[in-house]
Amino acid sequence: MTVEGDALKRIESLGLPWYVTGSWALAAYAEPRMTRDIDVVLEATRADYESRMRPAFDADFLVNDPSDLGGRWMGGLIHRTELARVDLMFGRADAWARSAMGRRERLEHPTLGSIWVISVEDLILAKLEWSEGTSEVQLRDVRSILRLVDDLDWAYLERYAAALGIRDRWSRSVAIDQAQHRFDERLRAEGPQARLRLHAEMHRDAFRLVWAQADRAGEMTEPERARFLLRRLYPDLEGERLDAIVSRLETEWQAGTWTGLVRPAGEPQATLSEAAVALGASRERR
Repeated sequence: MTVEGDALKRIESLGLPWYVTGSWALAAYAEPRMTRDIDVVLEATRADYESRMRPAFDADFLVNDPSDLGGRWMGGLIHRTELARVDLMFGRADAWARSAMGRRERLEHPTLGSIWVISVEDLILAKLEWSEGTSEVQLRDVRSILRLVDDLDWAYLERYAAALGIRDRWSRSVAIDQAQHRFDERLRAEGPQARLRLHAEMHRDAFRLVWAQADRAGEMTEPERARFLLRRLYPDLEGERLDAIVSRLETEWQAGTWTGLVRPAGEPQATLSEAAVALGASRERR
């Protein structure tokens, strides 16, 4: 089982409602995108995080203190030996958050097992809200969904885009980019399992590529290597948060209770563009 799959299994065992969102969910519906972490939404309180989540993970993960984002919280897990990160969003209780949790869907994932994923409509709304109208990555994901998914609930999207105050972003995103039509048709024909497998390989390649950079950077202690890898994989950890994580690992390394991060198996297989072309071409080879 993967580290991410293990983390989701532990969350499930706690009885807290949850679903996967972000790029891991995107691959079930549209064009996969390389990612370095997995995003999970929980129906939980700050007290749940401290009294239930932290004890369930603390032995194997660094459990980050949650940050107050105004009406919701963001916590996170970083595995102590495998280079893996899980971002946890919780504490939101508005009408859309309740609706999104109620509309989540069960999915068999090729590397994570049986998981809950955000519905396609709620993924669109989440990405539009998170983008604040300026993140090209999030807006590109929305356009990909709109091009590749035929049976969207447009009334639901209109209703909650208005409720969330993102109607303008929604209206701008509806325009379809015809330039990718041919590739989109190939992605649609491949189906969700092929897209999920491609996304999982992109995820593994992201870690392999950063490890290769660390190798080229020269000799390092294990805590120094951890800092190097974490800075490049998770730029948002820069500063005090990263210092605190590395300080804890340094202490455990000196005590002999932590021996370093585990190098991922294999070598990078392809660039993102090569992987996408390979997926599109696979049907032509059959």
